[in-house]
Amino acid sequence: PGIALGFGFFLSGLGGILGVHRSINTDRLRDGVKAGTIQSILFPTNIIANISKIISDVKEVFPIKRDQFVIGPMAAITWGVPTIVRVDLGIAIEVDNPVKLAILGVLRVILPDESAALIKIQVAFLGLIDFEKGMLSFDASLFDSKVLTFGLEGDMALRLSWGEKKDFVLSVGGFHPSFTPPTYLGIGSMKRLTLKILSGNPRLTLSTYFAVTTNTVQFGAGIDFYFGVAGFKIVGEFGFDVLFQFSPFRFIAD
Repeated sequence: PGIALGFGFFLSGLGGILGVHRSINTDRLRDGVKAGTIQSILFPTNIIANISKIISDVKEVFPIKRDQFVIGPMAAITWGVPTIVRVDLGIAIEVDNPVKLAILGVLRVILPDESAALIKIQVAFLGLIDFEKGMLSFDASLFDSKVLTFGLEGDMALRLSWGEKKDFVLSVGGFHPSFTPPTYLGIGSMKRLTLKILSGNPRLTLSTYFAVTTNTVQFGAGIDFYFGVAGFKIVGEFGFDVLFQFSPFRFIAD
């Protein structure tokens, strides 16, 4: 049973990371936000059945590197009885040169309870500070989430670079179709923030995004509808994309 911390919070799990002659593969860890790798590192379930994936994920995220060390605590904190909110949180510090700090976790919100979840929000997230590159990054991804019967998914990314190349990017749901973030920021493809009202046939989805960079503001939304029966189909799409650029000033609205 969890250890009561007060105000309805419980300490439900403890763990740690110790890597000798190991480093942090930040690119692999960032990809793991969407691929489920973070769950393998923190507090994995069904360990016997998933042991091969767990070991593979740990080896890829913490590869061998001479004279580098990784250390950090992990904790699972819950709120409510039965549990409504659970956060699996870990901190990994790589020393001694370069120094990296990673904060990784999974947030789960389930209402009213696990057996009859009307709202289920699950977010994997990763925060990184790379002192060698002079960059702060934060990535988050919704997975296996729903509101009532509606599926919910989407990605979020934040980059703040104060090193050789100074830059700032914040995005929820991706970017304008004509905008590509700089490759050195390490932002890959992003899922739109999407609400799946109907899935299959008929299909109805709503999607949106919003982004701010050092020189732009971007936002957009879309509706996608499909219904097919007896060889006939109805397809409907509506959406807009807007991009404002500050210097030199211009804007695109489609």
